[in-house]
Amino acid sequence: MSEEELNAIKQAHLKSTGILMVGYNRRFAPFTKQAKAFLGAELPMSINYRINAGQLPADHWVHDPEVGGGRIVGEACHFIDLVQFLTGSLLKSVSAISLQSSENLYDNVVISLETMNGSIASI
Repeated sequence: MSEEELNAIKQAHLKSTGILMVGYNRRFAPFTKQAKAFLGAELPMSINYRINAGQLPADHWVHDPEVGGGRIVGEACHFIDLVQFLTGSLLKSVSAISLQSSENLYDNVVISLETMNGSIASI
């Protein structure tokens, strides 16, 4: 959730002979594997990925920056990883804009992605 935590993970990885894995799970779902096989990798893609997870109360643990990181930090990273998996390409550019709620939550967001292979995505 923080740069300090990322640095701690990096240091542990440098000291280890093991493999570092991040918990991005959507790319391993059976339907995702079928979709990737069907779509192939020859052409750039245009992906529209809509998430409608429903509103959570402002005091929900997901919104705690120390525990859940908020829906964007804690959950949107999985959707961005899925776009990279489906397109077979790393990101070239990212932009985002959100609605601000009266509780200072930023759950309603539009994320625009461009990948190195020319694919684009809207989350």
